[in-house]
Amino acid sequence: MRKKEILDAVQRLDEVALYELAADEMESGAIVKGLWLKAQVASRDDPEKARLEYLNLRVQALKDERVVSEIYGEQVSGESYEIDTRTGGRIFRNKKYYEIDRIAWANREGVYEDEFMPAPILKK
Repeated sequence: MRKKEILDAVQRLDEVALYELAADEMESGAIVKGLWLKAQVASRDDPEKARLEYLNLRVQALKDERVVSEIYGEQVSGESYEIDTRTGGRIFRNKKYYEIDRIAWANREGVYEDEFMPAPILKK
C-alpha cells in the first residue's frame, strides 16, 4: 500500500469515529447549544435536516478542538486525559477520543504498523 492510501484510510476511519462520537453525544443529550442553534438556522427549522447539520457541525468542531489542542498543547473540550508514553497519545476518559488520538499520532509520525493502528470499528 502506498503512503497516501494509508493516510486516506486513516483519515476516513478518523472521520467515522468522530461521527460515531457525535451521534453518541446527541443520543445521550449532550448537545452543544451554539452548534444546535446554528444547525436549526441552516436547516430552516426542519428537525431532520437540523439533526444532520448538527452532526456535521459537531464533527468539524471535534476536529477543530484537536487542532487547537495540538497547537497550544492543552485540552479544549474539557476532557481529562493523561499521556500514553508508548505513543505520545492522550488517554481520554472517553475511549473513542483515545483511539482517534492514536490515529492522529500514527498519521503524524508515519507509523503504520498493526500494533499502533486501532480496530476499524471503535466500540464504547
